[in-house]
Amino acid sequence: MKNLIQDYTSPVALIESNYSGQHPRQMPIHLFVDFENEEITVDSREYAISGTPMSEWHGLVWSLPAPYTVDATKLAAFVDSELLPVIQKLSKKFESVWDGSNFVASFGGLESDEVVSARRELERVIEDNCPIHDGGFWEIGEWLYDGAQQNITASTTDDELDAFCKEALAEAESQCVVLDGDADDVLDFLKEIRADKQEEE
Repeated sequence: MKNLIQDYTSPVALIESNYSGQHPRQMPIHLFVDFENEEITVDSREYAISGTPMSEWHGLVWSLPAPYTVDATKLAAFVDSELLPVIQKLSKKFESVWDGSNFVASFGGLESDEVVSARRELERVIEDNCPIHDGGFWEIGEWLYDGAQQNITASTTDDELDAFCKEALAEAESQCVVLDGDADDVLDFLKEIRADKQEEE
C-alpha cells in the first residue's frame, strides 16, 4: 500500500469552494484507500453532486472523511504513522472477488463486523488525531464586514480600497483563512460597503 499524498507547502492546500448551492460552502475533504490499486490519496468531493463510485459501493475503495481544517502539510506524515499500519494489515487480506454480479471486496479471514470495526477505527483516529490548522473557509462578507465597516467611509478612495484589499488578503493568508472568492470579489465587496456609506450621507 503506497501513500501517494504529496508534501504540501501550505496548510490550506486542500481547501476549495463547493459547488454553487451546496452547503457547507467548503468542499468536503476525503482520504481514499484504494485496496485494488494499493494507493492512499486525498481529494475534495461533494457526493451530493458526483455520486458514489461503484468502486466505493463494492468496498474496493474506502472514502474516509477528513476534517475541513486538516493541515495539508502534516497529512502525509499522519497517514504514515497512524493509519498506514492498520491499512497495511487489511491490504494483505484484501482480494477482489466476483459475487455473481460485481467484483466486491473481500478480506480473507475477517468477518464483516470486523471489517466494519476496522473502518470505524480508522475514522476515529482521523477524527481524534488528524492534524488541523486554526483557519478555515470563510465567506468574504463574514470575514471582512466588521473591519470594512470600521475602516471604510463614503470618502474612501479607490487606492485606499486597493490597499485595504491587499491587507485583508495578506491577513487571511497569515491566519490560514481561505476566502470564497478572489481579489476582485473582495474589492467588489469593499466597494459595496463604500457605496452603502455614500447612500447614508
